[in-house]
Amino acid sequence: MAPAPWQSVPGYGSQPVPKPVMRVCVQTPFPDLCARALSFRVDPKSARDTRRLAELSTRVAIDAGTALAAFGCARFAGEAMVLMQRRARQFEKLVIVAAAIAALL
Repeated sequence: MAPAPWQSVPGYGSQPVPKPVMRVCVQTPFPDLCARALSFRVDPKSARDTRRLAELSTRVAIDAGTALAAFGCARFAGEAMVLMQRRARQFEKLVIVAAAIAALL
């Protein structure tokens, strides 16, 4: 299974995480995951818009949950099971991040 887009990606492509995204993400329980996930999806022009970042964080969490659910019907063992458990924990954290950003509005 391929890694999630936000895993081990410091920013989108070779771009650093935009400062407005970091300012919002440091206020969440998981700032590193928040910054990686949002910088992968954010348009630099809308990075200063907290409402847009809240929408994006919710979309990232939904996408992660949808991907997790798509594989949830399969039976996993060994490494695949460990990976799915890791993805489930990341999904949970992404939901918490989305809620934390929404609370900033």
